[in-house]
Order: sequence, then structure tokens, then C-alpha cells
Amino acid sequence: RKSIMSNYHSFSASVQGASHVKKKIVMQDASGNFEDEKVKLIALSDGHGDSSCFRSDRGSKLIVDVGIAELKAFAEEMDGKEYELDDEKSREIRVRQLIRRILANWNIEVEKDLENNPVSEEEYKICSDETIRQTYKNGIKQNGIYGATFIAVLLTNTYVLALHQGDGRCLMIDRNGAVTYPIPWDERCQGRNTTSVCNSDAAESTRYYYVRLNEQNRPAAFFVASDGIEDSYRTLELSQCFYKDLCEKLVMEGKEETTKWLLNEQLYKVSSIGSGDDMSVAGVFDIEALKESLKQKGYKLTPQRRSILDIIIEKEGMHLTVEEIYAIADKYADAARRAQMAGFDAVEVHGAHGYLIGAFASPFSNKRSDEYGGTIRNRARFAMEIIENIKEKCGKDYPVLYRMSAVEYVPGGLEIEESKILARLVEEAGAD
Repeated sequence: RKSIMSNYHSFSASVQGASHVKKKIVMQDASGNFEDEKVKLIALSDGHGDSSCFRSDRGSKLIVDVGIAELKAFAEEMDGKEYELDDEKSREIRVRQLIRRILANWNIEVEKDLENNPVSEEEYKICSDETIRQTYKNGIKQNGIYGATFIAVLLTNTYVLALHQGDGRCLMIDRNGAVTYPIPWDERCQGRNTTSVCNSDAAESTRYYYVRLNEQNRPAAFFVASDGIEDSYRTLELSQCFYKDLCEKLVMEGKEETTKWLLNEQLYKVSSIGSGDDMSVAGVFDIEALKESLKQKGYKLTPQRRSILDIIIEKEGMHLTVEEIYAIADKYADAARRAQMAGFDAVEVHGAHGYLIGAFASPFSNKRSDEYGGTIRNRARFAMEIIENIKEKCGKDYPVLYRMSAVEYVPGGLEIEESKILARLVEEAGAD
């Protein structure tokens, strides 16, 4: 009898981000997959890349390799004993033991790398924080040099287990086409902040998702992705366009062609028009179930269909109305007032990294022809109105900071000369 697991396949793909190519920064993402007749495995990691994690490109590779090896061992260990995972207390013990083994073995591999490749003085100079640099030199918390996130999914005939430390996303599509994010989110992962496999509480703070499988709840697909993909879209919901294109490609052209498409075209395209960050995605999927889930959602499968991403890029009619802009600017001020009432000494307006305020300021993304588009003053108008509204509701003496991207590193994006003007304009509006 044909095994149900033979219907599932896996893939993984990572590419260097557009801004990293331009800046000649090594790719810090890593991904991998494994499959045999009993299990399908995917894993992914995003190296932190800040100056104190100057070997995060190695750290991400190590955690992916260790994670896959340990999850394979776990599946073998639990083969025939899956009932032990049905009891919540027993499952918690088993899964936490697995997480500790993954982290312990990652730390062992980090120590081996440090022994075989001692940190040079030039590498230490990369770390801009003198206190952290001296801590590393004293041999303390050196695993921080390799800091990275980790996401993995283990699919067997009887259960799914997914692990997550840090940011990025794990997405599940069921056979009716419903999309969910099954792993609990860590609220510490906001903006540029994330947790890490190098944290002292990593074993306790790693989140997981487990479900016992039956004929009714078998997934059509699981995908894991680094935050570079989500950050390339305005909202989490819009980022699902990426997965819809990916699903159609898998159904129409299969795993091998889809992987080539991701590596040679799509991931770099998303990075170029979006976050500029490294891009990684991995998936495990059932082609027939995926096809059915797309049909359930009314998604017509046609050869050479233009991707949703291409349509979004070329679509120029999807603008906020002026009334909507006024309302959003007012809501920012309301939020600032709530922060002030809660006791915060200041607020920061986030006008960087491709989010809404930054998208208005950027000539790359702002194609409007009204008073909110065109010249730099017009493109800065939204940010200025937000700041003015905050000052009106919170008082002129209440500090308002403004975060901005000085250079976007995309063709037609913000450059330093316009950013100097933008800085003066937000200061004119009241930014401190």
C-alpha cells in the first residue's frame, strides 16, 4: 500500500538580499530540507547580522544542520511511541528535551568553529559595542557572535511538530485553502528586535506547535520563511500573495522548477522591490491537496498566469484616498497620546524600512500625482502631518523622534541628498 507520506515533498531556497549584494555583505540566511519515506523536514535560519553577531552567517548554517539532524533523530526515537506525545505533560517534556538537545549541539558546533577558526582582531573590530567586544575577548557569551533565529517543521505520518525561535514566519495551508500561522508569536519580536538561539532563555522561550494527524486535518502545505519576505509587503496579509504565487508554481511546474524559479528569479525580485534583506523560504507540501485547496479558494490555475507580485508592482490605482490619509494620521496621534498617558517620556514615528510612512516618502514606492506625491515635500507631507497631529494632541514640549531610511539601496529609491531635505522637513513639522 502506498504511504501517505509519499504524497508529500519538500524544498528549500535562500538567496542573498539586494541590499546585501550592493553592500557586499555575505548572506546570513540558511535553509535546508530532508525527506524519506517516513518523514519530511524543513528548517530555516536568519543570522542577525548586526555588528555584535559578526559570524551569524555561520551560526545560521549550523543551527539548520543541527536542527535537521536532531529532528530526524527525534522522529526515529518516537516511531511507534507517538502516543507519548498525546499527553500534554509528556509532550512538553519530550519537546523541551528536543529543543535543549538542538541548542546544546548548536553551542558545541559553535565552540568547534571558534577552536578551528579563532576570532581575529579584525573581526573583533566589527563589533561596535566596546562592552560586548571586551566580553567576547574574555571568552564570555561568545555564542552571541553566531546569533541567529530558527524555524523548523517535522511532518510524519501521524503528527506535525513545528519549532520557532526568533522572528520569521511559519504558515500552514489546510485542504480548504485556509491560511493560519500555527506557532504562537513572541511579542518581543517586533520591528528590528528579535529573540535568538544564543539567548540564555532560548530553550524555554522557543515556541512550538504540535498536532496529531488524521484524514480530516492533514495539511496541504507548511511554509517557513525569514522575515525578509514579510517585511517586503505592507502587511502580514499582503505577504500571503507571495505564498499564493508559490503554491501555483508548485502545482503547475513541480518542486524542481519552482526551486529554480525561487533561486534564480523570484526571491531576489521580492528583495529588490521590498526589504532588500536576504530571502529564505522552505516548504513541505502535498501537490494534489494543494491543488484542491487553491480551487476551494476560487484560484484559477492557468499556464503562464502573471504572478500577483507582478500585478501589484504594475498596479497604480491602489492608493489611499486623502480622507483615509487624514484618518490614519489622526490615529497615529491618538496612539501617541495613549503612550503619553501611560507614562512614556517620548514616542518614535517609524518612517523607515518600507513601512507605510516610509513608503510615502520614497520615490520608489510613491507614484501618487496629488499633494502626497511627486516632490520630496509632497512625499514628506504624510509624515509631517502625523508629527503635527501628535504635537497638537500631546503638547509641543512632548518629544517626538523620527526614524528614517537615509538610503534605500533600490533603483529609484531615497538617496542621501533627498533624505537631508526630508530630515529638515520633519524637523520643521516638530520632530525633536
